[in-house]
Amino acid sequence: MNYKVEHNAQECRFEVYIEDLISEINYIKKGDVLVVTHTGVPNELAGQGIAAAMTKHMLEYAREHGLKIKPVCPYTEAYLVRHPEYGDVWAK
Repeated sequence: MNYKVEHNAQECRFEVYIEDLISEINYIKKGDVLVVTHTGVPNELAGQGIAAAMTKHMLEYAREHGLKIKPVCPYTEAYLVRHPEYGDVWAK
């Protein structure tokens, strides 16, 4: 399923809104690195691929803007391990 992922730079997060529920990836920007601190999807929306869609969007955003991703969030790190095609944006 396709989800509309928005980058909310003011709040330092990537978001998906479905009805009145928000899924999000939070980060802290340190220079050219996005330190990913949390990925959250409400229980009502779990298992629908929303976290994966947001993570892919964030990684593509990082690639397009010359940024690196440093995962503190276990979900983001696991996604990067499963998707080595994003190794160029992983700040190890």
